[in-house]
Parts: sequence; structure tokens; C-alpha cells
Amino acid sequence: MRARDLAVEYESVSVDGNGLDAARLMAEHKLPGPLVLDTCGEPMAILPASQMREVPVPVYVIEDPTLGAVVDEQHADRLCQALAGCRVGDCLSKTGPRRRSPTRTTPPGRSPR
Repeated sequence: MRARDLAVEYESVSVDGNGLDAARLMAEHKLPGPLVLDTCGEPMAILPASQMREVPVPVYVIEDPTLGAVVDEQHADRLCQALAGCRVGDCLSKTGPRRRSPTRTTPPGRSPR
């Protein structure tokens, strides 16, 4: 068996894609987070589901998870509409480190972009 026989395509979204579509993709495929591709189609980040919830869910609910139990289905749908107006890039952490994709290597003597 060879490594290429084990390789599977991982779900990805564009940095300019719709935030709600990315959330649906994660829910439908039970992903911890999709691969985010830059405008050239190169991998640039992973968008964790934990970061996605910070866009529609109020901070006080994130800080006190017991409040999440009082959000019914109707209100959850309204919260998710906040994702419809944002790009995937807006959901990425501004403080977290940006790492190069492990599938791409930098030649010796050259620094990564």
C-alpha cells in the first residue's frame, strides 16, 4: 500500500466564501473545521468550528455555556443569519498564528512568505 492510496480530499472553502456556507459544510460533513484557501487557491488556514461560533453567538453565552440551553431552534436560526453577511476570512482569528500548509515546502536558504 502507498500513501497516495490512503489520501482523501479534504473539504475546503475560499477565504472570500460565505460564512454561512462554511458553517453548513462543517455541519453536513461533521468537520472540526474546513481548510481555507486563499484567492489563488493555495491553503492558508484551518477554520475551527470553535471560531465560527464566535461570530453569531453573543459573548455572554460563550462565557456561560449554560445560557446556550435557553436558545431554541428559532433563535438559533436567527443567530446563524449573522454568518450569512460575513466572509470566511472575517471568521478567521486575527491573533492566531498563520502557518504554511504542511504540504508545501520551502527550498533551503529561502524564507517562507
